[in-house]
Amino acid sequence: MIVYRVLTDEDFFELYHTALAAFSDYVVPYQPTQDALQRMYLINGVELTLSVGAFDGGKMVGFTVNGIGDWNRRPTAYDSGTGVIPEYRGRKISREMFEYILPILRENNVEQYLLEVITENEPAVRLYQSLDFEIMRRFSVYKRKEAAFIAGNPLEIVEIKEIETLDWQLLESFWTYHPSWQNSTDAIKRSFSNEKIIKIFLGLYLRETLIGYAVVFHNSGNIPQIAVAAEHRGKNFGRALLDALQKRCEKPLIVTNLDQRAEQAAAFFRSNGFSLFTTQYEMLLEL
Repeated sequence: MIVYRVLTDEDFFELYHTALAAFSDYVVPYQPTQDALQRMYLINGVELTLSVGAFDGGKMVGFTVNGIGDWNRRPTAYDSGTGVIPEYRGRKISREMFEYILPILRENNVEQYLLEVITENEPAVRLYQSLDFEIMRRFSVYKRKEAAFIAGNPLEIVEIKEIETLDWQLLESFWTYHPSWQNSTDAIKRSFSNEKIIKIFLGLYLRETLIGYAVVFHNSGNIPQIAVAAEHRGKNFGRALLDALQKRCEKPLIVTNLDQRAEQAAAFFRSNGFSLFTTQYEMLLEL
């Protein structure tokens, strides 16, 4: 008999090994270390007491791990990972985990539930749609095959240096589209509490005026945010930012969850050595 209950911090070790088993045949390779998984959970705002595990005879066989925060100024749960180990699939465990946790989220004044799902994962997409999740946006994930370097600063009139004081209001004014949950400003701010999460903030300065910026997580090579002011685009400034990021990061760069409406940005990444890795849906459920 499958038993469902909320998780605690003491469940993390078993959760880690269950996650490795659940995603062992996933379309995207998934083999994080324990530290890497903890870092991801921190960035995503995970609260295990508002997450659920499925147990058979005391063994964890499935889980839904939720982050909690604000999204569009509303209290929101974010599915930071749902998985069931292969031998227990086909028994509606994922559905029952959602049905178990939804009343608990409502009791804790959560107003909406956000998640991302790989578009190729048709069973998961059908499940979420049957639970009344709606597709909000379509995302692309881009990766570089190697830590490629681009030829220097194309224009000497700009200077790239680390940002000492973060003015988020100014930085966000450079955006055209809002980033996904794990790339959001709140996610980056959450990472400040863990010194193992190394972040590099670079500013693009034109005559001492900040006109663009980029952030990279050194541990993974993931670029959660990169933007240049609209009036300064198309001048190879973004290319110089990418080069500066890569020189400071050992791993090939990754761009996760780029809004597919950002066609200019997609073309920019493709022209700078990135290739499409996968696509995702952003889905939302009103609670």
